[in-house]
Amino acid sequence: MTVTGWTLADLRLEREYRQRHRALADVARLRYRLPAEDCEEVADDALIAWHRELSTGGTVEFDNAFCFTVLHRRASDRVRHDRLLEMVDLAVAENIGTDPHLDAAVVGREQARELCAAARRVLSEDELRLLGMRLIGYQRPEIARHAGLSEREVATVLQRVRRKLRAALDDQRPRG
Repeated sequence: MTVTGWTLADLRLEREYRQRHRALADVARLRYRLPAEDCEEVADDALIAWHRELSTGGTVEFDNAFCFTVLHRRASDRVRHDRLLEMVDLAVAENIGTDPHLDAAVVGREQARELCAAARRVLSEDELRLLGMRLIGYQRPEIARHAGLSEREVATVLQRVRRKLRAALDDQRPRG
């Protein structure tokens, strides 16, 4: 039996997908308190990972457990990343006028917002973490100790962060 080219099995699979997606998105919303758009994304990620595992010949003994594990990892990453961005936003707002490295790139609150938006777009989570630590007052040796890096590596990463942010801000500004 087909309905508009779909078999009964296709319709059952579609219904199962929608139910599983709804359940995953609800868990993301209730457990991790993510915004609706993020809930949809992490639910999609979990279902895509499940489908990829099955389509590559992998076996998933407990479908729900697999999906919820992937959801947990994705949602936790999202929550950590959002907290990190909040920390960077606060640090930028508090340190305007006090950090010579920051002053070179930021003048005023509007440019601080531009800097935060650029940081979200172009920096990795590790780079954001190091930048956040620097902006709240950690010195290179402290950052190195917390991040498990050498002081030289921290200096290199922070220099790369400054270059990336300058380039991102330069790309945003109108040329004339």
